[in-house]
Amino acid sequence: MIKRYYRMNTIDFYKWLKRIEPALRLARYYTHQSDEYRRRMLTSYKESIIIKKQYELLRNSLDENGLLTLDKLLNKEPINNGLKLSPYFCDVYGNWCTILFPNNTAQIETLDRKDIAVELTKLRIERGYNREEVSGLIKIHPVSLKEYEDGKRLIPIDKLYSILQIYDVEFGEFIRNVKKSKIYY
Repeated sequence: MIKRYYRMNTIDFYKWLKRIEPALRLARYYTHQSDEYRRRMLTSYKESIIIKKQYELLRNSLDENGLLTLDKLLNKEPINNGLKLSPYFCDVYGNWCTILFPNNTAQIETLDRKDIAVELTKLRIERGYNREEVSGLIKIHPVSLKEYEDGKRLIPIDKLYSILQIYDVEFGEFIRNVKKSKIYY
């Protein structure tokens, strides 16, 4: 069973850990805010309540060593001895997986070439370039760029990187702006 958990996405676990403190804070102070603030933050508040419940379930599922490990993780303290990971981390992570993925299914995010195409086209237009200029700079045929922007072909990573340099956009920023979908396994 533990091996199954290791195949799950540990990146999401660490992202979730970062969301705990802000979620607990919002859940605690939401009702003491103005009506305008509560209207604006309603979606975030609902998400914070879910995270708070998950966090409480996780804490209740752990023994003393697991709680110490969870607190170290939340405080970004080291939990390993040299290269060997704390055995209590496996308990914390395994319980988290059970709580968030009760049917033992994990999820990973994926990008669709159509969504990449939409973002690429939007950036080109925002930056004031035409297809001929961009394709000339990265040494491809304008038809190839059109196929990338139409989502008919997946853009090679080296060409994407070159285009993003032309548009003065960081790769990470570009990926964050592309719509993602989830794959369950």
